[in-house]
Amino acid sequence: MFPSIRDICIADYLMINTPHVAYIFCGTRKLALEPICAKSINIHYIAASQPSTFYKGFKLYFEWVEKPVDVICGGTPSEGNTTTPTDEPLPIWAQNLELSPILSEHLCLGTSTTLRCPRGSDYVLSIIDSSYGVSGSGLCEIPTSSHCRQDASLSLPCAHSCFIEYNIPKQLVQCGSQNADYLNIDYECIPTRLPNHENPIDICASTTTDTIAIDTGMMISPQYPTLGAARICSKKIQTLQSKLWMVFIVDLHLEGENFAGVCDSASLTINDGKDQIIRCGSHQPELVLISCSDIIEFKFISTHYALGYRGFKVYFKTVDVPADWACKPNNYTTLPMTTTPQPPITTTLLPPSVQSKLYLKNSLLFFSQYLFIFSLGLWWNNKWFTSIL
Repeated sequence: MFPSIRDICIADYLMINTPHVAYIFCGTRKLALEPICAKSINIHYIAASQPSTFYKGFKLYFEWVEKPVDVICGGTPSEGNTTTPTDEPLPIWAQNLELSPILSEHLCLGTSTTLRCPRGSDYVLSIIDSSYGVSGSGLCEIPTSSHCRQDASLSLPCAHSCFIEYNIPKQLVQCGSQNADYLNIDYECIPTRLPNHENPIDICASTTTDTIAIDTGMMISPQYPTLGAARICSKKIQTLQSKLWMVFIVDLHLEGENFAGVCDSASLTINDGKDQIIRCGSHQPELVLISCSDIIEFKFISTHYALGYRGFKVYFKTVDVPADWACKPNNYTTLPMTTTPQPPITTTLLPPSVQSKLYLKNSLLFFSQYLFIFSLGLWWNNKWFTSIL
């Protein structure tokens, strides 16, 4: 009941927990699983919704068979550990080469999985959140608000796929030192190319206007995926005032920071008039900015000829401005061109929020000075009037 996306279940589900993978089902399904290489499995059923005569529940048929001699159990689990049948069509977002919705993977203790995005190299994988959880029942359950959860802080080198396992019990300090019943991972698939063979925007290519009106696209460094001569280039993108930008790093491979922690050899700067983000070195695919403006400026700096670096590729798309969204500047001013990018705290352009605070501070200072002068004038007039009397 109430499935959001296929096999991302909320209130009612059936879980088949095996040593290699946890299968989770909800909604309407009719399928046969691959043979499970295990002596025992755990079948777990939860129905948290109100009683309903519309839904039937579930029925399973299962049987055991002799293990063929050419099948070796244990070791690395089968890569076919997906609850989606192989003949099921690609989701619409993958067919259209769009950003995926937020997807989830659930691992019970003793299981493992491989996170993958569809269409092979057409997508890169970005882990958004990962957390261990204690269900309270001692069973592996889908995360709910009643569970005690603790950040997993997984540092995984994911690109197009990522192998994850939960084999050693994790003791959670924030949950009374109880062992976690599960590991939950939220991730997103970011496209690496545009549909209909559209070309990405070269940040150093000449254009007829300084600002490009667009709603979805990609920005790349010159000659990506190779990086050559020294360059200083910038481009701005603009959408409707009712929209904001989401900016994702698809690939970034530049020279790293110096000993002072400054990106002085090469960098990509993303500026929306309020926030300025500077990136250099190597970065995994990730969401780096939800803008506060309908205009964003990208600035690329490479101070010398560099070999062995790919450069960068950035994917961006628009989203509607939420009704209560307060993070939007009154105006947008680009940063002055400099040969060396500086950390955000040293920029000459202050965010509107800081500007407003400085304005308020100066106004209060001026008012206090005026009040002091006015009071002094009253005191002097009063003294003069008393002397006359």
